[in-house]
Amino acid sequence: MIGRIWAIGLNTLRELVRDRVLAVALFFGIAITIFAGVVAAKTPLNWGEVVVNVALGGMNFSLVFIAIIISVTLLSKEIEKKTVFTILTKPLSRAEFLLGKFLGMALTLLAALLIMTVVVKWLCWRSAWPLQPVFYQAVASIYGELIVVASVALLFSSFSTPYVSGLLTLGVWIAGTLAGIVNKMVVGPEDMDLSTLQAIKTVYLFLPDFTRLNLKDRVPYNLPPPDDYFLYAPLFVCMWTASLLTAAILLFDRRDLK
Repeated sequence: MIGRIWAIGLNTLRELVRDRVLAVALFFGIAITIFAGVVAAKTPLNWGEVVVNVALGGMNFSLVFIAIIISVTLLSKEIEKKTVFTILTKPLSRAEFLLGKFLGMALTLLAALLIMTVVVKWLCWRSAWPLQPVFYQAVASIYGELIVVASVALLFSSFSTPYVSGLLTLGVWIAGTLAGIVNKMVVGPEDMDLSTLQAIKTVYLFLPDFTRLNLKDRVPYNLPPPDDYFLYAPLFVCMWTASLLTAAILLFDRRDLK
């Protein structure tokens, strides 16, 4: 089973590397990150802190869009080209096929992350900003966020079109990024309507709170992560990824591909 998933994953990685969409998206991602870093360097503030903050934000934003673009088209391309029928005639289950696709996508995102990390490090080097361990911890947290976003996209694409899947995934990411505000509203004003408060609590339960992974704001000040971060963050990524992939497998297994 692991060998079949690994084979599908490597094949998916090769396909994505050759995909012009990924190359164009990565090019624009690097351009946005460099532009943000260069513009930040022109500010009259302490520009080293501004550059690393803006560059990390630009990298995070660009990589999330790359994750959404490549994730929502993974299954649809195989179905449109009808290659999925050939693959599934072999001794390979739909679950193994989907997990292999996810593995290839995760490896592709890791490669894109490493490339853009080099770009951000170059911007920091230009601004004479000394990189501390929290910078690499922030980069790792961005990868965790990408894995969850890609899982969300794979779940939606298991039963929907790429366009709808992309919009839904983007909506979940925006909501998850703002989840910290939602959380404050949950414990917020005492005069809030009870039904509204209950609705907010319910929505929050089904949102991946990406603010809990965010370490980017700590990098400019070289602040270490919270004490429970190294326990909480891996659990957050693993539990959300496992839950989303399980749901995606169940839906894809019942999907009529004809």
